[in-house]
Amino acid sequence: MPFDLVGWDDAISGDELVGGEDFVSGDEDLRSLLAISGDDDFAISGAAKRRAVARKCKAISGMRRFPLGFTRPLVPSNTTNANVVDIQVNPQLPFRGERLIIPSNVANSFEILDLKVGNRSQFVTASPVPAVVFAENGFGVALRMDAARVSQDIHLTVRNITATTLDFRAALLGTAIY
Repeated sequence: MPFDLVGWDDAISGDELVGGEDFVSGDEDLRSLLAISGDDDFAISGAAKRRAVARKCKAISGMRRFPLGFTRPLVPSNTTNANVVDIQVNPQLPFRGERLIIPSNVANSFEILDLKVGNRSQFVTASPVPAVVFAENGFGVALRMDAARVSQDIHLTVRNITATTLDFRAALLGTAIY
């Protein structure tokens, strides 16, 4: 059974234990902290000070690749001040984006101003990036984004750089943990 020992100090390994009343060690002590009864077997890989709290961790039941869609119809042309739009999505599972894909027939007409998880930008600088960098035939554009928690916003901010109103479409491929 997975568990965390959370307290004043980091958990220490069994080799560092010298004994004494200040440490929690052994199955029975951990079972009492976790309020576990029965014959379930689990290993204890370390110990912590008695002030620590042991909490049960939800085991990961699976990981799967998912697409996350970004669409915005009728993005105004660059002849107006409204040609910048923020597209927001809310994943319903913990999600880490790994590859932004923008169709090449759309990418030539847009710049990516920002990609955020919550309020944290996934870009190193505030400079716009040509959307064509993320075209479906792009090479070497894998991202390792921050993980978004359940219902945490992911924002893609884009700018139409043409003189016509256009629809924007993109997909963010990533791994969800459930």
